[in-house]
Amino acid sequence: MQNIKKGIWLHNLPGTEEEVRAVVKRLSAHGFHLVIPCVKNPDGYLDYHSQVGRIRPSFQAFDPLRVMVEEAAAHAMEVHPWLCVFPEGEGSALLADHPEYAAVMRPGPKTIKGDYGIHWACSSREEVHRYELSLYRELLARYPVTGVHLDYIRNCTRFAGVESCFCPHCREKFHEESGYGGEIADLERGHPYWWQWVRWRTGRIDSFVKELRGLADSFKKEISAAVFTDYPVCIEEVGQDWGSWGRENLVDLLIPMTYTQSPQVMAGQTAAHKIHAAGTRLWEGIRTFKDMQPENLRTNLETLRRQGVEGVVLFEYNLFTDEFLGIVDDVLR
Repeated sequence: MQNIKKGIWLHNLPGTEEEVRAVVKRLSAHGFHLVIPCVKNPDGYLDYHSQVGRIRPSFQAFDPLRVMVEEAAAHAMEVHPWLCVFPEGEGSALLADHPEYAAVMRPGPKTIKGDYGIHWACSSREEVHRYELSLYRELLARYPVTGVHLDYIRNCTRFAGVESCFCPHCREKFHEESGYGGEIADLERGHPYWWQWVRWRTGRIDSFVKELRGLADSFKKEISAAVFTDYPVCIEEVGQDWGSWGRENLVDLLIPMTYTQSPQVMAGQTAAHKIHAAGTRLWEGIRTFKDMQPENLRTNLETLRRQGVEGVVLFEYNLFTDEFLGIVDDVLR
């Protein structure tokens, strides 16, 4: 029987050193290969001892990432620290110093509050790229991690419809590079410049991933990425062309967020992901839902096994009870 590797996202790091070590030991006991701890949540605070951004106040006394990396090494587990790249909330050092870097909604000056009401930084600005890359650089330089993890690596939000940043910088740059002379807020599907606008926005995201690839290569480290399940629709919706990242070897591990309770939908999406991720490693990301029945999780995991996936990443640690982890052990043994 195929040996399926197991990874897990950990959205909120525990508040004590003992609790961090206990998390790693628990995961090791269940045979996990990879843990992906979030060290920059959408609120912009950093859950490690950064020299660049603002450290979350509750982690001033100890560095949870340092403890996790040490404990993981003792249990032969890999760690990919996870940054929510472009959201910058109340703890953001970037937007505190440069509020003008915030993404702007159409048609007025109001800054974008996207997923979970969090402000976003303009994903097209080089200054924003430099800040986010500086966080990745210190993670790669100061922690003996296996790799780093990309999330929210896209335009502002899909939950407000097809949306993007409409700040003066985006308007000016798109006008310069496209020759379009109108208002970018007028660009909708069917407009002669619509696809050029989509590709321009997507190109800004791609350029960030390419820069991170070069940075990771300089440290001989991997890149993993949580990506939208509905490729290639997500190119138009949120500027995320992850299929090209695989083809161009910009990431080492793609993890589509296949967040569904339907085994039929999961089977279809996984089959499509195998096609679009050709050329790079692919693990499927799945999650639990409120009031999800244990047998529903079992059915979805069995579906992924039949699909012949290399690995599965669970969202997220704090939602997986001992009962659910027992099902993971049973199906993915």
